[in-house]
Amino acid sequence: MKTTNNDYNTRSVRIVDFEVTHKEESLVTLRGKYGVEMTTNEKCLFEDGRAVDVGALYCTLADYHWWLAEAWRWHFEKERKRLVELYADHVPLYVWAGDYTLANEDLRNALVPFDIWGVDDLRIGQVMEAWNYGLTAKCPHCGDEGKIYHFCGVPTSGAGNYSLFCPDCGNFSEHIKGSEFNRFRKAVLTAQQNHPATIPSREALNMEAYIERILR
Repeated sequence: MKTTNNDYNTRSVRIVDFEVTHKEESLVTLRGKYGVEMTTNEKCLFEDGRAVDVGALYCTLADYHWWLAEAWRWHFEKERKRLVELYADHVPLYVWAGDYTLANEDLRNALVPFDIWGVDDLRIGQVMEAWNYGLTAKCPHCGDEGKIYHFCGVPTSGAGNYSLFCPDCGNFSEHIKGSEFNRFRKAVLTAQQNHPATIPSREALNMEAYIERILR
């Protein structure tokens, strides 16, 4: 059934899993799932015969949709940041477990949590394969070949920065400025073309699950 604007302003929806964190005059602040807060006029809230602090509270459909959307957006961004940091912290593990990863379909199809312009659905096995296609750079510490694990930049100029791990000296080098964005991206796209994903994104391991599997 189609919901009209009037429905949004008049229909009520039950709110659960919340706590009242602040009340000042007619304004009430509620903290809900994932820590997201909503402040609204108490006139928009309806108690169901019980105290507010036990969770028997209703609000307008419009407020509820806003609150729910903000909760998921906040949670998604926080979770993505956590997985990016987890991915960057374990690069030596990918080097050490490269052959084992590539030989296991579940592992090589694990999702890599960073974005590259023009590249979608990147898998950890494709990053490993891309190291053989040019996703490497000179290590500033020892001069040997370092493996790029993250890069970003502008396609038109090729300018950007990258981060690498050097298996020879064991050092990380982060945010190195350069003009090799397009070379790195070509290496990744070549790896994707030659070694396509064989498990859909919705069924693939995330980086946390991949690391747990490797460390068992």
